Amino acid sequence: MDNFNEVIWLLCVNDFHAELAESEGTPGCEKFVTAVKEFIQTHPNTVVLFGGDNYRGDPISEVLGGEPVTKMMKLLNTKASAIGNHEFDYGMDLIEQWQKQGNYQFLAANLMDKRTGQRPESVKASMTVDVKGINILIIGLSTVEPLATADRPPEMEHYELTDGSAAIRDIIDQALKSPEKKPDAIIGLTHFPLRYLHGTETPSGDEAMNLCREVPELDGVFTGHLHQFMALNIHGAAVAQGKSNSQGFAWLRLEFDDNRCLQSIVPGFEDIRTRQTEIIPDTEMRELYIQCKEKAMKTLGRVITHLPARIVHRGDDFEVDLEGTPLSGLATKVMCDLTGCQIALFYSGRIGRMLPKGDITLYQAYQTLFFNNGIVTMKLSGREIIRNIEIGIRTLRHEGASPIAIHGIKVVADYTKPYRHRVEKVVWGDGREFDRDASYPIAIDDFLAGNSMGFDFSKATQVDYTGLSVREGMIQSLSRGYHFAQHQEQFMTIKNKGSEFKGEKG
Repeated sequence: MDNFNEVIWLLCVNDFHAELAESEGTPGCEKFVTAVKEFIQTHPNTVVLFGGDNYRGDPISEVLGGEPVTKMMKLLNTKASAIGNHEFDYGMDLIEQWQKQGNYQFLAANLMDKRTGQRPESVKASMTVDVKGINILIIGLSTVEPLATADRPPEMEHYELTDGSAAIRDIIDQALKSPEKKPDAIIGLTHFPLRYLHGTETPSGDEAMNLCREVPELDGVFTGHLHQFMALNIHGAAVAQGKSNSQGFAWLRLEFDDNRCLQSIVPGFEDIRTRQTEIIPDTEMRELYIQCKEKAMKTLGRVITHLPARIVHRGDDFEVDLEGTPLSGLATKVMCDLTGCQIALFYSGRIGRMLPKGDITLYQAYQTLFFNNGIVTMKLSGREIIRNIEIGIRTLRHEGASPIAIHGIKVVADYTKPYRHRVEKVVWGDGREFDRDASYPIAIDDFLAGNSMGFDFSKATQVDYTGLSVREGMIQSLSRGYHFAQHQEQFMTIKNKGSEFKGEKG
């Protein structure tokens, strides 16, 4: 290597999801901080960035308004963060507060205030990082989705997300015209979803793919949202993603010559799970975590019930059974009990692994039921109900989504058929015929009501955001001694399970 060449490393932590505690396969905040510090020590000129979805996860972070994550980001000298979809769950006030307390900057070039037609003052589109006289322009982008949903503060109705490629066009054009601070490299710090198609090395994700194709000036792009390790080249841009939940991070290695011209950019990642048992926890982070935990446990340490057996939801591979699980069955039954509806639909991806046997604290309940899903009631035709069930019976491994959970009606599906053409039969729980043309009162969670991930309830009538909570309803049910541990009525029957789906969970 030429002695005059300068190497700069950009390290990006995407989808940390407040993974504070260590467990099998998740190093937790103390060991994660150690791993990042070790990388910085052995790789001079490292700039630390975050890729969004930093705060939603451990109940300690939820109860303390993100305090332990913000302190961790400050400890790592974080320069900037993209805004993930789950940052918006907390509203703009906390977004502004986090970056002030953590001494970093949120970047979102495609976030607009509809009242002014401009970006919010507290959020910047981009920032320039100067490392050894080399200017690196970092532009933030959030994945496009509706912001005014029932599970977010009402103020979010004033904001919208626009197309990322169009949003950064002017920023790049202006930056390239600047005679004084013309960037030596341009990087996209995004929360755009990208993943490898199952069993392949073929990337999938329209936003990220389109960005790389439509903005050739981008030298590198960090992606996230779909929690994979990725290092590849897309339309000439180096692209990296670092999994999630403290399991690793992504990096870009930028090499410049003595004229500050970018010679190469290489994407990569570090999977710190491979040496998790060898990592020594960072003492400063441990002290911060202990302080936060003691404060939060004054609320979260309360025992709410005793379970004679565990209540399971996800398997060892974190997949969810296609037929439904004891926990998703409890969720949908609670929804019907609270609303009086005969039918309930619930997105099962919003529940964690299980509730263990023994005393259950509020902390453990929140760990498993990590979203405080609101309940929405509406009237919907049988045909539209079936159409959304068709959308919802997907597999996380094959089609990038957890399956929908159902209560009140029984569905027979054939997974050898194409997506959206799998439902063969729908009847009531007692076997009566289900009328596709009739209109039925149903209960759904507010995630589904937001028409995310292809779901569409736009033809519903008498829509009521009840103010009731799936999580709190489940906790109350458990507190009263309702233990749904061993048995549940199956509402999904899968035909041809001996085919390619044998032994897999969706």
